[in-house]
Order: sequence, then structure tokens, then C-alpha cells
Amino acid sequence: WNLEVGKELSARCDFGCALHYYEQGIAFVGNEVWVDECDTNGKYFCLDLYEGAAEAASAIRNDTKVKHYTNVIIRNVPLDNSLPAWITLISSLESNGRHLEILEKGIKLIQLLNIDIPPPPPSPTAVMESMATTTIAASQYDINLILSTNQSKTDRHQRNVLRLFDAITVAAYSVSSPYLPLLTFAMVRYSLKNHIHETESAFAFAGFGYFHVVFKQDYVRGKYWADVALRILKQKRAISATVRVEWLVY
Repeated sequence: WNLEVGKELSARCDFGCALHYYEQGIAFVGNEVWVDECDTNGKYFCLDLYEGAAEAASAIRNDTKVKHYTNVIIRNVPLDNSLPAWITLISSLESNGRHLEILEKGIKLIQLLNIDIPPPPPSPTAVMESMATTTIAASQYDINLILSTNQSKTDRHQRNVLRLFDAITVAAYSVSSPYLPLLTFAMVRYSLKNHIHETESAFAFAGFGYFHVVFKQDYVRGKYWADVALRILKQKRAISATVRVEWLVY
């Protein structure tokens, strides 16, 4: 009951009250559910409560509670199930300007997801090699076919990976990290491999075009990938992502 009320209040943007009901539910369930290997349904119920509490706490900028609830999730569930918690935690860190901490945690997370990112510190050679690999990989896909693919094929895990990439990329941009192009190239490869064209992918494709111009002075390929990004925005009618993407494109 507390979970349902919490969700309803969150949907109304009454996050302070929502957090109260999520915490009432957590207090009622207790911690034993996490350690009971047989109670799978209980774990998912508990996960919903803790995710709701973390997101509500994030909305009202209660960073202490965000850290507590997300860390409980991260300790008790597999990586795939903890990605939303990681994204909430990173959002909280972002609001406090802790960009370097986001990068440190985020790069390790991406590597744990078996996505190819060179280990730190990234060298100029590694950046150019990654760009060359991405360019070759991109040439093997029919971008028009990908853009015509039904968007419902993007599953929950893939969308969470994109959201994670997006949050880490913003942090990399904020501190002018040499990881920015590497994250962009990895996100492009991931999007193409999985035939994804979500709004987060649009920023990566725009960045890919930008780096073609900056690193190779290849304005033709730069414009090509910029146009891909704009097509995604038009398909998705993604007003919130438009400013960032158009800033890169224009």
C-alpha cells in the first residue's frame, strides 16, 4: 500500500510526501528480504521501494538519503538491476558539481558492462584509435534502416545503459575530460550495434560528427552524423534534448 501511494504522489510531483510513504514501506518490510535467497518477489518489491525513495529524495535534493538508498540497492542486487540506482546517484552527484567522482565511478561501471573503454589515463593515440574503430563499425550499418526500426525494441537494460552513458558524458564535458570523445565513440558503437535511436543516442551522434570536424577536418562526415542526430530529435520530438544537440550541431 505504501509503495502504491508513494508512486501516486511521485506522479503528482509531491516528492516530499512520496518519500515519507516509501520510507514507511521500507520500515515495514525491513532488511531481511535482501538476504532471503528464496524470496525473489520480496526483493523486487523492496527494490521498488528503495528506488522510489532514492528518486524522491533526489527530487527534493536530500543527497544524504539518495546516497543511503542507492547504496543499499547497489549492495544487494545484480549490476543490471542496480543501473537505475546508479543513474539516480550520479544525478545527485552532478547537482553538487562532483564531476570527477562521477567519471571515476562511471568509467568503472561501463567497463563492468563489458563496453570497451580504454583504462585511464586515456592517451591521444587511444582516442584516435577508438575513433577509427567507431568509424569502421559505423560503415557496416545502414543508418536509414536503424532509424526506421520500431522504437519499442529498445529494452529497459539498453535504455538504462544509454542514460548512464549520457550522465557520465555530461560530467566529462563539464571538466573537459579526455574521456569525452571516448565515451561518445563508445555510445555510438553501442547504439549502432543494438539498432537504438533514442534521444540519448542523438547527442552521441552529434558528438561523433563534431569530433570528425575537430580531429579530422572532415566536414562531410561531420555533417552526415549531425543530420542523423537531428533526424532522431525530429522523430522523438525531444524538446529537452534539442538544446544540447543543436549546440553541437550548429
